[in-house]
Amino acid sequence: MPFEHTSINLQDLMRVLCVADHGSINRAAQHLHVAQPALTRTVRAVEDSLGVQVFKRGARGVTLTADGETLIAYARGISAQTKALIKDMELRKQGRLRNMTIGIVPIHSADLLSRALVRVRKSLPSHAIAIEVGSLPELLPELEAGSVDFIFGPLPDGPVRKGLAVEVLYHEELCIVCGRSSALYRRRVISPGDLAEAQWIIGPEGSPSRERMNQLCQSIGIPTPEIAIEVDAVPLRRALAIHSGLTTVFQRSVIHAALQAKDLRALPLKWPQNSNPIGLTRLDTGRPGEPAAVFAREVRAVFGTAGLRG
Repeated sequence: MPFEHTSINLQDLMRVLCVADHGSINRAAQHLHVAQPALTRTVRAVEDSLGVQVFKRGARGVTLTADGETLIAYARGISAQTKALIKDMELRKQGRLRNMTIGIVPIHSADLLSRALVRVRKSLPSHAIAIEVGSLPELLPELEAGSVDFIFGPLPDGPVRKGLAVEVLYHEELCIVCGRSSALYRRRVISPGDLAEAQWIIGPEGSPSRERMNQLCQSIGIPTPEIAIEVDAVPLRRALAIHSGLTTVFQRSVIHAALQAKDLRALPLKWPQNSNPIGLTRLDTGRPGEPAAVFAREVRAVFGTAGLRG
């Protein structure tokens, strides 16, 4: 049967999702308070309707086929969107603000992000904004469960998981920086040797700043430079860079105010892999909803003032 003529009952789809979550038709039937034969017929009806096998049956339960994984990814998105719709309608009936929960991976400039959020709030006065802070692996399950509307942060590495959609908002640039008291501050040309001879303030082994410095040294062929101060805390390292002659590496968004004030200078030297895509990760339900679209627009506008673009 051609897919365009296929229709699936939403309740049946949610019951198939329940089977996938429990890994067993029997356990899912108990959870749903329905008879196991009836649930088996529902699963087969969905499979027959789509013309694919969703589950492989085994002695210990069921496992998803490749087609089943695709179906369940979409089913999770539909489930999350349905829950959000019901919640939204209830809030509308009560005349209350609608909630928008944004998952934030904390790598951004708090100044730029706060400006963007203020603009989002003005553009969506009927929405109350909640922010959930965490790593991408921590936030993805919340996104799939519908407790987070979308995630703002580094985009997932590698192929995008089924059921998810990503949108690049800007590319975060890594900068080698120094303060006014550095001998490198006013030089027009910076050589690899200059960086090898400079003293650095950087995080300990395994920290993001140390890894970025190591990438730089490897790409331009210089030995590890002398570490004068070892600290990875961004506010302290930024202040130390401003008030000392030490060299370090930062994401441009984190130091944009210091760059504009000329308290720090981004040295004119780039290296491979110094740009990372930052954007939205959301459920793949077609076009993004209004909150995600508004957030994307305001982030592009605000972060663009710091020279950060897609």
